[in-house]
Amino acid sequence: MDNAKIQAKISKLLRLAGNNPSDSESAAAYQAACDLAAKYGLGLDDINDGEETTRTVDDIKDRRIYATQKRCLWRMALLTGIARSRQCKVFTRTSRGWRKDQAGIYAYGQPEDLNAVEYLFNMISNEVDRRGTQYAKGRGQSAGRSYRYGMASEIATRLKETTERVLNEARQTAYAQNGETGLARVNQVALYVEEVKSAVERYEKQTLRIRPAPKVKSVTSDAYTAGRVAGRTVQLNSNLALS
Repeated sequence: MDNAKIQAKISKLLRLAGNNPSDSESAAAYQAACDLAAKYGLGLDDINDGEETTRTVDDIKDRRIYATQKRCLWRMALLTGIARSRQCKVFTRTSRGWRKDQAGIYAYGQPEDLNAVEYLFNMISNEVDRRGTQYAKGRGQSAGRSYRYGMASEIATRLKETTERVLNEARQTAYAQNGETGLARVNQVALYVEEVKSAVERYEKQTLRIRPAPKVKSVTSDAYTAGRVAGRTVQLNSNLALS
């Protein structure tokens, strides 16, 4: 690969790091740029494509992700974990107090983040539901619900850990390869993430009326534990999706 192509590829990764709404994806892109630059003996300060990478926070919106007239704890737990990984938050609207066609589980955040949240939720929830249905055979629907809740809870926990790990690894790599300049780039991503979170909080206070989440009803212990174990087998890649 000639030098021009290498620099073009690094520039593309830096633009992705500077304009991606996901902190983990931004950090992963920046780390990839650092690795490629180090491999070919280049410094990131030498890569200049003339484009600004400063990001601005888009208007916050809310969107129904899953239509249901009843509370579904396992879907709520899963969606909460996915939304958190994309700087979004979640609330529910039940048929009590709302038209039936408005009831469901909602997420709110930047539109681009909501697109990713909806895609990931649909993909992962189908897998959780499929495994829960299999587990319920011969054990009953209550066991199936507990299994799904355990699996969703474990996936949500792992999503949080993955996001934090990728960002921390990017900070370490950036500092090791480019010193304070590299670290400043990653910290800029982290600062942007905090700005998005603040915008989401303002939207919640100004637009929504959020009530405390209901307490989790009793679960079947063995089924819940089995679900947590199953949740550890779901492979998550750096984009926080099923691999």
